[in-house]
Amino acid sequence: MKRQSIADKIIWHDSLPSTMSEAQNLAKRGAKHGTIIAAKTQTGGRGRRGRNWSSDMGGAWFSMILRPKTKPEYVQRLSLIASVAVVYAISDWFTGKCAEIKWPNDVMLAGKKIAGILLESSVTGDTVEYVALGVGINVSQVEFPPEISCIATSLYLEGSRDAGIGGVIDSFHKYFMRGYNAFELSDPLFFWESFRRTYKHSSNTLGKDILVLENDVSYSACAMDIGEHGELIVNDGDGNIRRVYAADVSVRDKCTAGV
Repeated sequence: MKRQSIADKIIWHDSLPSTMSEAQNLAKRGAKHGTIIAAKTQTGGRGRRGRNWSSDMGGAWFSMILRPKTKPEYVQRLSLIASVAVVYAISDWFTGKCAEIKWPNDVMLAGKKIAGILLESSVTGDTVEYVALGVGINVSQVEFPPEISCIATSLYLEGSRDAGIGGVIDSFHKYFMRGYNAFELSDPLFFWESFRRTYKHSSNTLGKDILVLENDVSYSACAMDIGEHGELIVNDGDGNIRRVYAADVSVRDKCTAGV
């Protein structure tokens, strides 16, 4: 039986300040698990670490409300699951081109950023009340604002002329729900060991020399592995093993010391 498209179940808006803010507002009012809010444009789209996210016409800008039955310490895994789902979704629209993940969840294609993910949650004690998962995928843009024009790309610019916004969201949803259902139904350790291999296969960060900017302090390191909570495990220039939970990372060449 053919899988039913999710596109006709999305709450669509011509414009919103932020689909993430709308998702959070709806979640607080009891919106169901799996609700998706999308907008043709966002006037106040935001990315990681409070940055603005360019959200003009041509992109898939959407957020999903999730109500996972998991411990708060495992919630961050959902952003990594989403990044893998974006990689797979992009593969639906190309032959011979593979997207990669720059830790933690920026998706790159042909060396430029094509998608980003934002995850915010509401937690009370040991209970996750809801998670808002925001996704932005550049689909049909032919140009970008000057400040990001040399580092951003779209499916259209990379040669996919038939990708539509609804179809891209549908592809993402298909792959994300496969990962999400495994996340919910499996033992946390068993799931993570299996999923981590999948994530690492799509990583453009592991095994590379990187520059880490963390709490306004930068240092060089070798990206070695992904920890159980999605953190980046690195070997810094002094030979110390560090766990990086929130930082900006610039990817350089392969680690001279290996992984």
